[in-house]
Amino acid sequence: MKTLFYTLFFLSALSFAASAQPKFNIIEKKKSLMPPPLKHQNFKSTNNNNFRIKVSPYWEEVDAPHSYSGYASSYFPQIKVTSVGNVWGKLTFDSMYYDSKMFIHTSDGGKTWLYDSIPSPVGYGMGSFAAIDNNTCYASMYDANDWLGGGIYKTADGGYSWKEIGKGQLSFDNSAVDFVYFFDKMNGIVVADNDGVNTSYMLIYTTHDAGKTWHKVAKNNMQPAMSSIYSSNFDVYATFGNTIWFKAYDDQGNNYILRSDDKGQHWQTYLFNITGKTFHGFAFADKQNGLMVGYEWGGTSDTYVAETHDGGKTWAEINYTGTPMGLFVTVLPGTHTYISTTPAYVPVWGSSYSKDGGKTWNIIDSGYGKEHSAIDFLNPFYGWTGRGEVWDGSITDGGAFKWKLKFSLDNKIIASTGNAVDATVLKIDITNSNNLKLFPNPAKNNVTIQGLNPSVKTKLSLYNISGALMQQSITCGNSHQFGIQRLSTGTYYIKVEAGTSTSILKFTKE
Repeated sequence: MKTLFYTLFFLSALSFAASAQPKFNIIEKKKSLMPPPLKHQNFKSTNNNNFRIKVSPYWEEVDAPHSYSGYASSYFPQIKVTSVGNVWGKLTFDSMYYDSKMFIHTSDGGKTWLYDSIPSPVGYGMGSFAAIDNNTCYASMYDANDWLGGGIYKTADGGYSWKEIGKGQLSFDNSAVDFVYFFDKMNGIVVADNDGVNTSYMLIYTTHDAGKTWHKVAKNNMQPAMSSIYSSNFDVYATFGNTIWFKAYDDQGNNYILRSDDKGQHWQTYLFNITGKTFHGFAFADKQNGLMVGYEWGGTSDTYVAETHDGGKTWAEINYTGTPMGLFVTVLPGTHTYISTTPAYVPVWGSSYSKDGGKTWNIIDSGYGKEHSAIDFLNPFYGWTGRGEVWDGSITDGGAFKWKLKFSLDNKIIASTGNAVDATVLKIDITNSNNLKLFPNPAKNNVTIQGLNPSVKTKLSLYNISGALMQQSITCGNSHQFGIQRLSTGTYYIKVEAGTSTSILKFTKE
């Protein structure tokens, strides 16, 4: 049985261990750590009965080939969905002592893919990327030769060409580039290790003009660590609106959460208060409430979940029931539903979800062929994960999974099974039309949908974030208006059905 070598890179990339190591030891850690043999076990998928919107517990498998000559397996350590059909993925392969430069991109929902590398000097690896839309993406590249140096690269044509940006403004001569993130098309940040001079401070730059100019964050806008501070040069951050958190550590074994509420201009530094446990991915449902998942390296089946309710200042381990996955976790946008994934056997691989803040976890899928890696959702109805090498080596070129949505308007119970099922299940192919426009957004009293096809009868259904039907209308016009004065403040979705075409529009009620 083949082992999943890529767990080596997950753990060195995403780990938040109690005994942190200085950056100059990471190469040796990567070379020396070997994953334990992973055993296959079949698990029956469970129904997502806690979703008020009825969701099929299966993902649609998508052919996303990303094999690489000389390497047995590949996977997505990062994935980003910027719009319906548009997905970017960062790739890594087993046996590499540093990360690859490879990426994958589709703009048609996985029918065709661009699979290429980012042109950069020999020895460079891609730490992370920040995808903005179908055409625009930024990537942080680090120098794996001595962990000093690197740069930020940008594409404006969907990945076909890349150009280094910020030359003369971004200086990493005494530091290593960790990650890049953009809050929107104009505002972004670059995070790097300490610069060797002010060693208790991270080196952070911000931009407000899409990367044309960069500004170094001043020390008086940051809080120092207790010793020389570093972050991982991989995807180790979480975001909510204009707030971003990332994980860091110092050379004395202390771990930290750094937080900014103003797109990176000012930072708070929190000492991570859980010791003796190794944590990996984390996510925030809002500015105060977040979860972190993890497991121990070395073959143990222990999986950990920690919660925060004060914006990352303090964390507490949760005594959960069910099966959380210990590597990646995300939040369905606009909800407090968390989905976790892992391609490694700890104690199973697959995907699972929690509706109660991490206390209870239900398996969505697990077992052969369900080796889920990084995960991202555009909205509660549309999301993707990467797939790693299948446990027995029969699939070594990766792949991907797309969330397979099924919608129901009732909660009918089948007494013989006790499982909630759909009396009339409608499979939705979400293909948001570019012709549809919803405004204003946010809205207080009314929302208008324009661009409807007047030649066919159109049904418009307004749902709240929990999937409850609030209003429904049928029209043969080219526009329609919903009165929303009586709706509570929050996020809502409008499903537009015209013939065989279905679209989902999102808006916020103020």
